[in-house]
Amino acid sequence: MPEAYVNEWDEATFQSALERVAAEGLIDARGVRLNSDQLSRLLNQAPRDPNHPERLQLKKVDFEEAIFDGGADFGGATFSGEASFGRATFGGVADFG
Repeated sequence: MPEAYVNEWDEATFQSALERVAAEGLIDARGVRLNSDQLSRLLNQAPRDPNHPERLQLKKVDFEEAIFDGGADFGGATFSGEASFGRATFGGVADFG
């Protein structure tokens, strides 16, 4: 994805994303550049899986064409719906284990 098409969230948009993941377990970060702190904050707001309280429960995530500036650790997450990472790029290790 050309650099010109990458979006960066302003603080208000990021706050809305935090509220949405907390309330609904949904993340829509299509074409967004995320730093490690932003990803960590998003995942920390996710609800817990009722069957496995130690795990996050993400109902739907869309990281299509997102750019992760660092690594991405989704190892503690349960994806209970659609999870899209098509054409996403990672600046470090991506862990889904």
